[in-house]
Amino acid sequence: HGPVTLTDGVLRLGAGVPMTGVAYTGKAELPLKDYEVSFEARRVEGEDFFAALTFPVRDKDTAATWVLGGWGGKCVGISSIQFQSADENETTNWIEFTTGTWYRFRLQVRENRLTGFIDDKQIFDADTEGKKITMRFGDIEFCRPLGFASYSTVGEVKNLKIAKLPAP
Repeated sequence: HGPVTLTDGVLRLGAGVPMTGVAYTGKAELPLKDYEVSFEARRVEGEDFFAALTFPVRDKDTAATWVLGGWGGKCVGISSIQFQSADENETTNWIEFTTGTWYRFRLQVRENRLTGFIDDKQIFDADTEGKKITMRFGDIEFCRPLGFASYSTVGEVKNLKIAKLPAP
């Protein structure tokens, strides 16, 4: 894993070989549904995901990852829905991220729906009712229950907020 620092409210994930990750270890219970996670992130150097967000879904044993800039730098999506990774399910998008530019990310997690926004533009709204939500096998699992990871890339994250949403 690469170095991790927290300076002036900015979490820096150094380039790992291949991955660097962090996970929440606090005592406060995390929400499992009807919540929103928002943050800002940027790629500092490298060509792959720079701030993949792992988050709980439905219950304390289920999590998924919102990949941001994976598969060579442009793939955005949830890993995994119905055992399909971020590059092959209904949340898949291909977005050009400019190195050094801060982007605003927002993810709404409902029991049966995941909705993602980048810079206030909705990029997916996935109905997950009856679908299996899982994580990809490997080091990303160490980011559970809530955490960030970068893949052979230096990334930075700031202004992380978690807010409860009203029940639908």
